[in-house]
Amino acid sequence: MSARESVNDVDRIIGRRVFNRRRELRLSEEALAHLLTVSVSEVRAIEEGRAKIYASTLFLISTALGASIRDLLPTSLN
Repeated sequence: MSARESVNDVDRIIGRRVFNRRRELRLSEEALAHLLTVSVSEVRAIEEGRAKIYASTLFLISTALGASIRDLLPTSLN
């Protein structure tokens, strides 16, 4: 099973929170992609919950969005 096939609820929740925070900041997908040095399609995959999010990526995203990692993590899965 590849990383893309093993996306779980945590990744989906983080993706939704990344999307919401990016929109709060009025930051485009392109601008976030530039800050993260990834493609726009990778930003979309993260925000849509289609990408596995690794700790290093989460750190970069939180820094780019001016959020703490805790702000992006779910408090529960219920």
